[in-house]
Amino acid sequence: MLRRLVLAASALLVTLTAAADITLAPAFRDHAVLQRDRPITVWGTADAGESIEIRFGAAKASATAGPDGTFSVVLPAQPASAAPVDLIATGKTTVAVHDILVGDVWLCSGQSNMEWTVGQLPEANATASAANDTAIRVFKAPHVLAWEPMATVDGAWTIATGDAVRGSTAIGYFFAKELRASQNIPIGILDLSWGGTRIEPWIPESGVSRDVELNAALASARKRRGRTDESDAMNGETPAAMWNGMIAPFSKLRLRGVAWYQGESNANDAAKYRRILPLMIDAWRKVFNDDKLPFGIFQLAAFQPFRADLPVETGWADLREAQRLASEGQSAGLIVLLDIGDAADIHPARKAEAARRLSLWARAIAYGEKIEYSGPTLHESAVANGAMTISFNHAAGLKTRDGKAPGGFAIAGEDGRFVWAEATIEGEKVIVRSKDVPEPKAVRYAWHNNPETANLVNGEGLPASSFRTDRTSVKPGRAR
Repeated sequence: MLRRLVLAASALLVTLTAAADITLAPAFRDHAVLQRDRPITVWGTADAGESIEIRFGAAKASATAGPDGTFSVVLPAQPASAAPVDLIATGKTTVAVHDILVGDVWLCSGQSNMEWTVGQLPEANATASAANDTAIRVFKAPHVLAWEPMATVDGAWTIATGDAVRGSTAIGYFFAKELRASQNIPIGILDLSWGGTRIEPWIPESGVSRDVELNAALASARKRRGRTDESDAMNGETPAAMWNGMIAPFSKLRLRGVAWYQGESNANDAAKYRRILPLMIDAWRKVFNDDKLPFGIFQLAAFQPFRADLPVETGWADLREAQRLASEGQSAGLIVLLDIGDAADIHPARKAEAARRLSLWARAIAYGEKIEYSGPTLHESAVANGAMTISFNHAAGLKTRDGKAPGGFAIAGEDGRFVWAEATIEGEKVIVRSKDVPEPKAVRYAWHNNPETANLVNGEGLPASSFRTDRTSVKPGRAR
């Protein structure tokens, strides 16, 4: 009897080994949203040589798993769906993924202000009570570091209704709500974020290899790997580590766009950030096979006490400039948050307004709506009659948000010493002058960690970005 049981158990083990379950990539889990109007790549692992058929509604495709067990099929593009469909993968076994919608998928990444959940907001209870839209789904990945690109990551798609919405990224959820109202299609949010992180670990190795400093840092970490504990060799600053662990598992997925809210942890390294943020955007676009992938950048909100004694103050202002220049050079979007920050809290609470501004940019750029989506941005400057005239783009209805005179402007002469300036609005231009600077050479606006007095907006109430006309030609000096 015992012998028969042993033989039966052995036979069962052989059967289970021979018919290993198909494992699909993490994007293909219950309640997923897949990108509409683009070919749908479905990938995963099975036994080497196993024939796999993927069916999704009326579409189907087949593949054979390679020697490493990986397989990939491409299904034809599908329009946005009103009703969910199951995805069925069949080989030696069958795996079913239920309740999938086709719509738009947005990847939300960055540090804590992106990861900040609905449940952490003052309006959490009201938001949860009102959350009843089953076509908003959010995938939250855990925090993972990895030396090489991972094939999978834990996490699940959540239908963001009722109390389930409390665990969702607040910006991502409110952004999805805005898009649902304007586009009326399912929206999937990939929340691949990690509080307190720098930009370097979010850059794929294909981008890291193009930068001498980043490449050297990764090589140094890999050398330490063989001599010390993994936790000592790899950390939250290791280039590519978070890309490998958290984003690489989704790298074959098609996206509608990206929202990026990060920079606080790099605020003391703006020159480097200016160099590597464009590199990261370019590398992401290459990996996701879309050289025009919409990429929205949240500019750092106001933070820390206002310094009335200093007309200009670097640090966060420098980092904001790096974000602005990256948005211009990479055909990306800049979402300005100067007016909704919190001097005492690095995590400003007005996430719904931040998401609304992101949605204006997305509606204009990703969806082609003819709407204003940006606050005033610097166009050019000119000197005449002892004053500087600043002209702007996105400046229709130029005004101040509080009805007061324009604030936050500083002006300098040849010596580079900035003083507070008087400013007046004339049409879509601002005239800046100071009796202490008869021959002005440069103007800066909102050039503070917390530009409390900066109040320039356009007719839609969208705030102007901080800027300087001097770039690096005039060095910051002490106030007079």
